[in-house]
Amino acid sequence: MTQSVQSVLRGDIVLQGTLTPSGLNVPAGAVDDDAIKSSAAIAATQLQHQHVLKHSQSHSDDVVAAKDPLYIVRGLSATIADIEVACLDAPSGDKTVTVDLKKANTGDKDGSSVLSSSIVYGDSKNNAEVVKGTISSPDLVDGDILLVTVTVAGSTGNDAKGLVVTVTVREDAE
Repeated sequence: MTQSVQSVLRGDIVLQGTLTPSGLNVPAGAVDDDAIKSSAAIAATQLQHQHVLKHSQSHSDDVVAAKDPLYIVRGLSATIADIEVACLDAPSGDKTVTVDLKKANTGDKDGSSVLSSSIVYGDSKNNAEVVKGTISSPDLVDGDILLVTVTVAGSTGNDAKGLVVTVTVREDAE
């Protein structure tokens, strides 16, 4: 029976050639993004995935009310990183477009808002001005469903056209 021998090397070590260990214990925090080659073949199950989800309405039609299921979380957990809203043609007068992002799950088809307040796009906005929302409840778990709701209001002025909503989600694979 061979007994393993432990050697302690002090100081810097330079190895010219290939190191082929049978095991390697790397201290926590020793490997960061810069240490990983862009060509590394890392399995998708080991990565955090970033998804940019989109709800849009045609630029040729007035924005209409909608309830759009965007995404079902399938990772162990996820975080809503960002929501942005723009209308290519902003509304005028008292017309508004209000966008909310909601989280629903089993038995809850309407969901609850994850925003501090809905995003209101009115006549104070310029054409194609991007408006960021404030996320108050960013945490998601497997099975949560993200919904975008759009409401329109007002009776005078021009309706908005060309609505686009993007939501950025970062999901842990396992």
